[in-house]
Amino acid sequence: MTLCRTQPKPKRLELPKYLDWLKKQPCSLMLPGCLWTSGDAHHTKSKGSGAHDNYGIPCCRVCHTLVQNATEGQMTTWGTSKAEMYRMAIESFAKYLLIGKGAES
Repeated sequence: MTLCRTQPKPKRLELPKYLDWLKKQPCSLMLPGCLWTSGDAHHTKSKGSGAHDNYGIPCCRVCHTLVQNATEGQMTTWGTSKAEMYRMAIESFAKYLLIGKGAES
């Protein structure tokens, strides 16, 4: 028996202006070795799983690499968690909607 999708996969919400804005914000994670200035937008949910861009948080290259390769135990040691990163993503997107979008015009 072959299982197939009954509905098409939802299209990923892509927000290039938001990602550009995120990359200009200070790093949210501030893990050991943090460069403080951003430059990357870390998706708190995997892009491969269809995560939308509004799940991104600003982070520097060092923190982005650390988080991508971290175990849950390491994240706890650093004082952060997936739930904390989701909270950061919601706050970042809200800040963008309130402040960032207005600066684009």
